[in-house]
Amino acid sequence: MAHAQRPICAPPGPDERVHAICTPFSLFPAVRFLADFTVDQLFKPAPPPFTRSLLEFGQLFAVKEIAASPPLKDFLAVLAPLRFAQLDRTTGTVFADFDAGRKEFDGELAGVAGQPAMTLRLPRHLQGGYWRGPDVLQVAFWEHGRMGVRITHEGGRVFEGEVECAALSPDGLLVRFEPAVMPPLLVQFRECEQ
Repeated sequence: MAHAQRPICAPPGPDERVHAICTPFSLFPAVRFLADFTVDQLFKPAPPPFTRSLLEFGQLFAVKEIAASPPLKDFLAVLAPLRFAQLDRTTGTVFADFDAGRKEFDGELAGVAGQPAMTLRLPRHLQGGYWRGPDVLQVAFWEHGRMGVRITHEGGRVFEGEVECAALSPDGLLVRFEPAVMPPLLVQFRECEQ
């Protein structure tokens, strides 16, 4: 018997190492995104799914970086949208079909210190499930339907993995990767503490 909702994308443990970034300007766009998602989930007629683009999702926490990298913005803008199909008032499936278009981006992140090289690899079919609360959206991606990310910093330091799950709330965005040895990414929607 389940006594409470278990997180689809578990929060970092007290001793877990994370890659943390602070973007306080993302708080209001994230709150708006979550509110709009709730409206679409609860008040749009089913069964037609509702959609969100990867560009729209990326701009929640990296608007300056995407604007400074026109090739990345162009790549994200032409991708098929993520389609969310509700199963009930809080859960559903997510799907995107990238079979017909370009599925890989290689380029520099011009708006980031050191201009690291970034590679995004998309599967033919991005697939997963989601759980929504009033102020949170958690998505888990199935094993063969995940997006791959590789970021190479100056000095050769590499950050690479497949996006296993993501959790968006007014506090920030948590992204966990496979393999699990890759530390999760935590984008905090507040000022960094020194």
